[in-house]
Amino acid sequence: MEYFINNKYFKSIVTFIFFITFSISSVSADFFVSPEGSDLNPGTKEKPFKTPEKARDIIREKNLNKKETVVIWFFGGRYFRKESFKLKEKDSGSKKHQIVYKAVPGEKVYWDGGDVLNKYEPILDKEILNRIRSRNRKNIFQITLDKSQGENMGSYGPRGFGRTQFPAPAELFINGIPQTIARWPNNGRVPLGQVVDTGSTPRWGDSTYRGAVFKYEIFRPELWTKAKDMYIGGIFSESYADDSIKVSEIDINKKTIKMSEPHLYGFNNKPYTSWYASNLLEEIDIPREYYIDKEAKKIYFYPISGDIKLIQLSQLETPLVVMENASYIKFENIIFENSRGNGIEIKNGRNNTIAGCIIRQIGGIGADVSGGMNHSIISSDIYYTGAGGVSLSGGDRKSLTPSSHMVKNSDIHNVNRWYKTYRPCVNLKGVGQKVINNHLHDVPGQAILFYGNDHLIEYNEIDNCVTDMSDMAAIYTGRDPSVMGHVIRYNFFHHLENKLGSGHGVQAIYFDDDDLYTGIIFGNVFYKAGSNAVIHFNGGGSSSIGNNIFIDCPKVIWGGERERVLSAIRKMHDTRYKNVQKRIFENVDIRKEPFKSRYPYLLKSYESEYNIGTPMWNNVVISSEEKEKMSQFVNPEKMNFKLKKNSEILKLRSEKVVDPVYGLDNEKIKFKDIPFEKIGIYKDRYRGAFIY
Repeated sequence: MEYFINNKYFKSIVTFIFFITFSISSVSADFFVSPEGSDLNPGTKEKPFKTPEKARDIIREKNLNKKETVVIWFFGGRYFRKESFKLKEKDSGSKKHQIVYKAVPGEKVYWDGGDVLNKYEPILDKEILNRIRSRNRKNIFQITLDKSQGENMGSYGPRGFGRTQFPAPAELFINGIPQTIARWPNNGRVPLGQVVDTGSTPRWGDSTYRGAVFKYEIFRPELWTKAKDMYIGGIFSESYADDSIKVSEIDINKKTIKMSEPHLYGFNNKPYTSWYASNLLEEIDIPREYYIDKEAKKIYFYPISGDIKLIQLSQLETPLVVMENASYIKFENIIFENSRGNGIEIKNGRNNTIAGCIIRQIGGIGADVSGGMNHSIISSDIYYTGAGGVSLSGGDRKSLTPSSHMVKNSDIHNVNRWYKTYRPCVNLKGVGQKVINNHLHDVPGQAILFYGNDHLIEYNEIDNCVTDMSDMAAIYTGRDPSVMGHVIRYNFFHHLENKLGSGHGVQAIYFDDDDLYTGIIFGNVFYKAGSNAVIHFNGGGSSSIGNNIFIDCPKVIWGGERERVLSAIRKMHDTRYKNVQKRIFENVDIRKEPFKSRYPYLLKSYESEYNIGTPMWNNVVISSEEKEKMSQFVNPEKMNFKLKKNSEILKLRSEKVVDPVYGLDNEKIKFKDIPFEKIGIYKDRYRGAFIY
């Protein structure tokens, strides 16, 4: 028996209302695109184009982008992308006249980088059934792919810490939910058995390229001897470095598993090192698991019970949209999904905007912005991606010229399906990026990873991050004393814990490896934020920490003492630390303008060992057991930590504060009220208009 899925999409009656009530502006040119249209049509609402390329090319031909605002309206439906939609400099709008690609109000528009699969059937092949160990074989089905669908399925791995990102393999999504490639155990990992051979350690100069060998003490691997493309994933040495490596041999006599290539740090037995096996037909045993046989061009999957409305297979390995040297272009209220590569890439240009969009079911990063100026991701949701949420880079560090890219009012979560560590919700590089009013949550690693100068991180809610790492924090930077000028203010950090159970713990903010004067940490609220400290200086220190509230937290600060600051200062002179000297004198030069004037305290420390330790002032530490103190908040039971007007905290005052980063020189300073009600995402015209 074959099962068929109805994939016909109907236009909403809202579209009819739209055309009755919406008056096209006389100062704009409008084109319409529909999945049922034709590129031979004139692009009117009655006779729309079929592809965005046709609308783009007409705009080019008529030079409309130089004359007026142009809106390309998309009717509801699914626009299948077999290649990237590319926009060049000649496709740019202008400051007065944008080029806007947007959904017709009330309609769902999908840019789909894969295929919709319409039928599936029971498995009849006895050899396949014998390999599947589950008692629920009757609930496992197969999909036979046609030639075009199985041409380029991609590679499973290797993927992990220190490895170059490449497109994900083809993936299965059912009803918009990523399915899980069949694995054992179904959840979590098992402790790493005795390491027989650590394998080579490239991190320490061992280039023999030898895979590790470890013992197993369970029978399960003996069921996997027919597996063709099996991988071992996990944490194999350092608690911040995940990896996934192909298996070259299972020796059932020696009870060992041998890897095909090394892990960066080698395999080592530590309290937290652990593994899981993946990409195994034999292990389809719970709902949402699947396995793709690339040679046979078949998908075997175990769906959850209930109605299957949509089955998708990702295919496109390039970004869905690429804007290169283009400017003043806007995408609004469009869903980008089901692709093996990145979602959207913006390279150079200026003032491009992604507003009210959803980017999901992506194998790479949701949105990658590099170069140019003033690009924005606004009021968008990014989730179910494989290698991070948003990356913003640009500006010039030597001149401290900002690029002023921004991600604002966006919900970013579950963005690490393929790369678990150092692929954060938001990655910042260069100068002057902004992360404002976002909700960043539910990721195994960092919420924000930053390098460069003068970034602004404010009004964000950050929670349930670093769920599968240790020696890490929700916000992380390190290894470069020239990384300065950052402001981390008015954020709400909560529920950050060390679920790994060992290692060096989890913090809210981490300045690693001798950073100095990194920035200002002001007006933040920390609630149950960290396992052994809230703010961690691994060497160095001297950032400004003032006017923050800590509730049910471990100790506020780990490190940052004068002796650690002095050690970091002296390393800037020590020729053994060549990387440090390269970063402060070659990548930039802290002895010259504009660094000399913008951050005078670092040069002063370099020249005279100026050292004030790490200034802390007007910080409040409270336990929820202290009922009287907790009563100063509006509604602490519901995590509303807005201070009441009569709060004693607002009377707090520090005397003779010396804090060069904040700009205080032996001064008095009062506690400033924290605008807690302004933190997090909010409803605006984009979120209000979008149909979820």
